[in-house]
Amino acid sequence: MRNAHDNTGSDAPVGLLVVHGIGDQDRGETAGKLVEALREAATQPIATTPRSPAVRDVNVAGSERTLRVYEVYWADVPGMRGSATKGAFDAERLQVAARFPRLNRRTGLYPAEAGRLRVGMWSQLLVVLAGVLYLALAGLRLLGAMVEGARRARRDHGQHQSMLAVESWRAAKAEGLPLHRRIRRFAAASAATARQDAEQASYGWLDRKLDEVAGDIFTYVEAANPNTPPGSAADAILRRFDDALRQAAHDGCREIHVLAHSLGTVIAYHALAGFRAEADDATAAARTRVTHVWTIGSPLDKVAFVWPTLAHLARPAALATTRWRNYSNPLDPVSGRLDHFASWGVVNRTVWAGGLFRSHVIYEKTRRFLRDLTETIFGVSLIPRRSVWSALTAAAESLLAPLVLLAAVVVGLFLPVYAGFVAWGIKWLLGTLVGVVSPAAGSAIIHWSGLWLSIGFGAIIAFVMLWAGPKARAPEIHRTWHRRS
Repeated sequence: MRNAHDNTGSDAPVGLLVVHGIGDQDRGETAGKLVEALREAATQPIATTPRSPAVRDVNVAGSERTLRVYEVYWADVPGMRGSATKGAFDAERLQVAARFPRLNRRTGLYPAEAGRLRVGMWSQLLVVLAGVLYLALAGLRLLGAMVEGARRARRDHGQHQSMLAVESWRAAKAEGLPLHRRIRRFAAASAATARQDAEQASYGWLDRKLDEVAGDIFTYVEAANPNTPPGSAADAILRRFDDALRQAAHDGCREIHVLAHSLGTVIAYHALAGFRAEADDATAAARTRVTHVWTIGSPLDKVAFVWPTLAHLARPAALATTRWRNYSNPLDPVSGRLDHFASWGVVNRTVWAGGLFRSHVIYEKTRRFLRDLTETIFGVSLIPRRSVWSALTAAAESLLAPLVLLAAVVVGLFLPVYAGFVAWGIKWLLGTLVGVVSPAAGSAIIHWSGLWLSIGFGAIIAFVMLWAGPKARAPEIHRTWHRRS
C-alpha cells in the first residue's frame, strides 16, 4: 500500500533530499555518486537534467516518474571545515565519551526499557574498544610522523630547516649588526623553526584527515547539544535541510523522499523531528509531504547510546504515515540497526558489500538498497550486477584490516614500552651514582630486577593513559553535556 501522498501517474516530480555524511565533501559529490550508481545498475537509458547547481532531474526509461534530486550540502557551514576543525577529533575525547553510557544509566537518561545488564555489558565493551582504538591511532600517528619526516628530508635534500637560523646569523653579520642583535635574530629564527617542526610533528596528515572526517561527529553533536545557545553550526545545518525541503514542496513535489548517509542520518532525524527549533508554517507543511526516509550507514543507535538527549525524540504527527527504511552492513563499524526507534516505524535491512575499509562508503551500490529505492520511486527495479573482483577485494579487505589494526596497536604501545626503558635507565643511573659512595649498594641497585621495574612503570603509564585519566575526566564533562537548563 502506498502512502497517501503518492503521486503515481501525475506529472509532479518525486523529490529526493540527499544528505551527505562525514568528511570533506564537495558540493554535488553525494548526489553524483547516487546518479552514477543508477547508471551502472541500469540496462535502460537514464537521462539527467541539471536544474541548478544543487538540483537535478533523473528519468529512467520505462518509468513515467521524474526524480528531482536536491542535495542538502552542509560541509561548508562555518565551524565544519578548514581551520575551525583543527583538533575536532581527539582520541582522548573518544575515550571519555566511551564512559558516558554508564553515567547515562546512573543519571536516568535512558528509557525504562533499557536493560541494566545490557547497558553495563556494552558500556564495558565500548571502553575496551576505545582503548584499542586509542593505541591504534597512536601507532598510526607515529608511523605517519616517520613517513612525513622522511618525505621532508628528501624534499629538503638533507638540509634541516635549522639552516634558516644559521642563514639569519650570516645575514645579520653581513649587515654589520652588533653581537647582541645577531644573537637575538638567531634566537628568534631558531624558535620559529622549532615551532614549525613541532607543529608538523604533532599535527600530520592523519590528524588532518581525522579532523576532517571523524571530527565532524564531535563538532556536530556538541553544536546540537540542547544546552548550546541558538546560532550554532548545528542550527545552520538544520536550516540547510529545511531550505531544501521547502524548495522541493515549492517545486510541486507532492511526494518527498529523504536519503541520508552516515552523520547525515542524524541531521535528517533532527530536522524532521523539529529538534532545536520550531518550524515555520511553510516548513511544517513541507514535512507532511515526506513519504519515505532512507538511511544508510547510520550511527543513530550509537548516538542514542552515548548522547541520549540527541536521539530519543518524539515522532511528529505530520510524519505518522512516513516509511523509514534503515540499511546497515555488519562489516561497517559505524552503522547499526535502529531497534530503539520503533516509535518511528523503522524497518531494518541488512546489506553486504565491500570489506572493512569500504563498507561504509558504497551503500548506494548495494543490490538490496538500490533495488528497493528504484522500485519505490520509479516502479522499475535497478539491480547492480555482481562482480567477482568486488567480492575478492572485499574478502581481502576483511582479512587485511585486522592485521593493520593489530600492527597499529603494537606500534601504539611504544609509549608504555618507552616509559619502561626510561625506568630501567633511571635505575641504572641511580645505581651508578650510589656506587660512587657505596659500591655494594650501587651494584645491588643495578642488578635488581630491572625487567619487572620496566614492566611495572610501563603498565602504570598505560593505566593512566587508557583508564584512570579518561575515567577521572568523564563525570565533569558528562555533567556539562547533560546539565539541565
